[in-house]
Amino acid sequence: KTPVFNIKAGQSSCPWEYGTAKREGVLLTSVDGPVRTDVPANEPASYHFIMGNTSATNETWTYAFTAGPESNPHSAKIFCNGAPMNQIQWYAIPWGTSLPVTVTMERGPVEYDYDSLEIVLYSYCEDQRANDLGILPDTAENLYSAVYISAHFIRPCSEVNINVPEQDWVLFPDPLTPGSDDIRRITVSGYDTTETNFQLIRVQYRPSDGDGAWINIPGISDRYNPLWYGYDALPDPKPPVLQKDFTQFFWETTGLADGPYEIRAVSICTGDVSDRPGYSQVIKGRIDREPPSLVGVPQPSDGVFQVGDEISFTFNQPVNCNKIIQADLEGPNNAGLYDATTNTLIDASITCVDNKIFINPLFQNDIYENHILRAELHEIEDLTGNVLVETEWEFYVDRNELAWLTDSVGLTKYADQNKAVTAKIQNRGGYPVPFSIQNVPGWVHVTPDAGTLVANEIRDIEFRVDSTIALGWFSEDIILHTETGENPFFMGGDEALPFGARNICRPPNWKVDPAQYALTMNMNLRLNISGVLSADAEDQVGVFIAGQLRGTAKLTYVPAYNYWVAFVTVYGNTADAGKTLVYELFDASACIHYTGTLPGNFTFVSNAVVGTPTVPGIVTNSSMPLREIPVKAGWNWISFNLGFPNPAINTVLSNVPNPTNDLIKDQTKFSTYSSGTWSGALANITNTTLYQYQANQPNIIKITGNPLNPATVPIPIVAGWNWIGYIPNYPLSVNAALATIPKTAGDIIKSQTAFAQYVNSTVGWIGNLTQLKPLNGYLLKTALAGTITYPPQGFTGGEEEVTREYILPTFWTVDASQYENTMTLIGMFQYNNINATDAQMELGVFVGNEIRGVAEAIHIDESDTYLFFLTSYANKNGEQLHFKLFDPATGEVLELQEKSTFSSNNHQGSIDEPVPFTLQTTGTTEVANALSFEVQPNPFRSETVSRFVLPYAQDFSLRISDLNGMEVSSLYATGSEGVNTFTWDGHSLTGSPLSNGVYVVQLKTDQGIMVRKVVLQR
Repeated sequence: KTPVFNIKAGQSSCPWEYGTAKREGVLLTSVDGPVRTDVPANEPASYHFIMGNTSATNETWTYAFTAGPESNPHSAKIFCNGAPMNQIQWYAIPWGTSLPVTVTMERGPVEYDYDSLEIVLYSYCEDQRANDLGILPDTAENLYSAVYISAHFIRPCSEVNINVPEQDWVLFPDPLTPGSDDIRRITVSGYDTTETNFQLIRVQYRPSDGDGAWINIPGISDRYNPLWYGYDALPDPKPPVLQKDFTQFFWETTGLADGPYEIRAVSICTGDVSDRPGYSQVIKGRIDREPPSLVGVPQPSDGVFQVGDEISFTFNQPVNCNKIIQADLEGPNNAGLYDATTNTLIDASITCVDNKIFINPLFQNDIYENHILRAELHEIEDLTGNVLVETEWEFYVDRNELAWLTDSVGLTKYADQNKAVTAKIQNRGGYPVPFSIQNVPGWVHVTPDAGTLVANEIRDIEFRVDSTIALGWFSEDIILHTETGENPFFMGGDEALPFGARNICRPPNWKVDPAQYALTMNMNLRLNISGVLSADAEDQVGVFIAGQLRGTAKLTYVPAYNYWVAFVTVYGNTADAGKTLVYELFDASACIHYTGTLPGNFTFVSNAVVGTPTVPGIVTNSSMPLREIPVKAGWNWISFNLGFPNPAINTVLSNVPNPTNDLIKDQTKFSTYSSGTWSGALANITNTTLYQYQANQPNIIKITGNPLNPATVPIPIVAGWNWIGYIPNYPLSVNAALATIPKTAGDIIKSQTAFAQYVNSTVGWIGNLTQLKPLNGYLLKTALAGTITYPPQGFTGGEEEVTREYILPTFWTVDASQYENTMTLIGMFQYNNINATDAQMELGVFVGNEIRGVAEAIHIDESDTYLFFLTSYANKNGEQLHFKLFDPATGEVLELQEKSTFSSNNHQGSIDEPVPFTLQTTGTTEVANALSFEVQPNPFRSETVSRFVLPYAQDFSLRISDLNGMEVSSLYATGSEGVNTFTWDGHSLTGSPLSNGVYVVQLKTDQGIMVRKVVLQR
């Protein structure tokens, strides 16, 4: 009976429910038998299998094909179609069909006999589920099919190895010893001279690209006649006498052509084992005694340098790229490009890859158009030192139609900013030419990235850099490529545009309103940051009077003196006369904010000037960074990630303007501010805890201290709720930040506005809290005690950082700062007993008519469903909560029948068992009605189409507005019965292109108003 496999259904990875495993059925059969005997020891045993799909539901299924390691204790090497089977291979097999595969087995390091090695075809997800349930999957014959193969390799009379040379040997000339390239020493070992029938060792070679026949190397070494033949060419010949441990042979290669060769050794015996010679491993190498030579003619081979052509020389072997030196004014060196008429050296980029040398001219097309150029190469070596003395190639220049109209493009942006810059392209030809933009790095979005330019057309290409890239400098050559297609008139070709972006953190929000001040003074300042005078145009200085910013400037380059100066205008009124000037510096490249000092203790003096362009004042940063924590009026969740020399609360919070009646608390203590001081049980500020700060007004907390190494500031965690601070000065994914603590399914971490729940070691943390960020504080509830040690920047803990490219604004908005307490839940919209939650649906929680929390649906990859991660807010327990659902497909707000009671830090629901929410009156709203109005594609680049169905002809209005409610496009018309469409190209009413973002599409008909959101993403 042919074995079949059967695996029981489980709980997570298979797309059907328990008890329906009969939907799958597979059959694995051996075509030519599972046993191989008398296999040469250095050759593989081959098997042919047929894989079949016998699914009871006539479906196509994807199966796992692998070798069972338990049945292979002696490490036989098993391959399927040449790929190792120690890793799972996947095959999608249509029902009722069969798929042939070839399996090969090679012997392991010791054994020659291998019996009953398992080869199995099975459902991987069902196997995983069966293991979780403690069920042996191989008893389920519908879903698990195994064949057991055996191989018996011929045991040689004596094994033999080659120790010298090693793999990839090269025989090449030694300039110091002429003729030494004719001899190749070969050392043989591993044979057994004690074997009674052992006779001799023979060494053989063959060209790798020949007819496959092995050729004996003259000379043998045996126990009876230790003579070696053909050795007369060597001085003082020493025949290779057979030794106990090794024997050396000398291969005379005179007359053999350059190329790849293979060597092996053979042990030969007599008697009843004479038919079982032993073979060594095959040692591959090459003979390389000839200098490199050109393959064909150089490029451009037709002598005309056109669009799509390259200037290159291809050799019959790799050349030594490290010895390629470009020609300069001092000499021709190895390679150069010249004007053949004037012999002038032309600027070019010369590169070498493997066996090819490329010469890329760096001139603009029109400079050398219709000229004859000459490419020269001198003293080109291959990898073994053979030298090509000289070669050259002349060609006529006839370049392409398309070109960039700028030499390079760059921008500087803030880390949280999406920013764009444009460059122009032109078709200089006389007919339309299609193009595409290629080699675009992942951190750049190009619009348009393809199209067609008519004759003489100039078009803008936009390069947008988003907020997901790291801090630093980035550069890439972006290619304008001519799409030649089948049009013989298109020359083709690539034009490179150097594109660079600098990503810096956002500087302090330093803005001064000059209209508020009657007087000014001026300062010429240089910035000394950590002992170096700054030359960074993004570095900035701020000047303060009595805690208020009165002047700021970035650095400006002064060519006359070759340094950078900040020209600061300081504003004040009569009452500011004589008040001390205080300085702050921002180091843009390091993203660090400092206090600063300027010798002289200057005060505000109307019309005074401090420093001159020739002798500027020098502001020096303090040793400790300064950080700002903006707080809203109300409650704020914060933490401090600087080490304080004096942690006393009055010292740490000394720079909070007007904190009267403010309150700050940790998990067990609090203090309030009154009468000029902080009073309460909370006496010292630490780095490891979350603080809840209640502010009487919007404010900025300025703190100074020493930067902390997260590795040296562990945070102990207890089972239950923990108030934790965030030590790093860079964001981390939740998975990376919490990598060091023991985790249990159901653990919760939450910020003031979002949360995540731990699922398992495979899935990690899931929720709308995806990152932990500096100066924020968090609540962590765990089942197990442990220690948080935040990792260094760039560490991911085995998990990819989760970000959403576009987070649509919610239908309802909540000011979290107005509430002290939170509770969380994971929920879903349930309709007809299934999860009917859809993308962009929103779940709102209310106390009476007051919104207390809102969550937008988040896609869960593991289950391919949408769930709500809802944070609710309150200032006291016991408030009654009710829920509503906003469905953007219909624009309706639906009442839900579930109720709840607020309890601080309570959590309900999980990824596997979300809280279900149902309509208050079932049967009155059909989810399918959402199909009556759709906007697709969404997001869109160039245009999107609104499609809606009218039950009869009628007037309608279609209005598009931004998130501020400003109308950007509209249509008032009479629609026909059935489907109607309206196309929007992302332009305003005046025809100008709109910026990327979210827009609201509102359709008004006799039946009512429906609303959709759409994202413009050029």
